[in-house]
Amino acid sequence: MPGEHLSEEPQAERGPEGSRDTGADTPGGGPADRPAGTIDEEETTSSHDREPAPGTVGTTGTETPGDAEPAVPPYEGRTGADR
Repeated sequence: MPGEHLSEEPQAERGPEGSRDTGADTPGGGPADRPAGTIDEEETTSSHDREPAPGTVGTTGTETPGDAEPAVPPYEGRTGADR
């Protein structure tokens, strides 16, 4: 029945005490392969290894075909009922 409170299952059905632990509450002090607070040069990358080609800065690199028609016809010549 919705809203009915069910009794808690006995510990014996849930397994041994602590068997559902999720681990330590603090991070472990395991070994590190580099000193704290430094980064390896190999870990840093640049978004561009060279200067961008002229005319491509700020564009998507694609152009519409020269013979493309507009998606919606222009409003010139329409009557009030067409709008």
